[in-house]
Amino acid sequence: MNIEKMIRNFPNNLLLLAALSLFLNSCTGGYAEVETGEITAVRATTADIAGHILSLGDGIKSYGHCYSQSGTPTISDERTVFTVTIGVGSYSSHIINLLPGTTYFVRAYAISGNLTVYGKEVSFTTDVSGR
Repeated sequence: MNIEKMIRNFPNNLLLLAALSLFLNSCTGGYAEVETGEITAVRATTADIAGHILSLGDGIKSYGHCYSQSGTPTISDERTVFTVTIGVGSYSSHIINLLPGTTYFVRAYAISGNLTVYGKEVSFTTDVSGR
């Protein structure tokens, strides 16, 4: 194809590319999206962690926070579980039975269909004292 013909067909090619992009994006729209929020009220054995459901995708079966003492926690690790979907919005997990003076890694998660999606990993260290 020569340059002149490519330039002449540019508007048609651009329109085709835009339509293809919309189609491909609609095919992947079934995924939920979550965000790990702020960690607050950190004590020796407890902490509160916010989460945000940004998109429901094709529906969320459960969601919450997963946490571990090593990086990249998954739902195979310790976790909180909520099964009543709030829709798009914020939620909070109160984590208990933590070890004093220990660093934990946490991520928000949502299970949508057979797929688990995760938010960004954050970490915190519990207080050393027995408070």
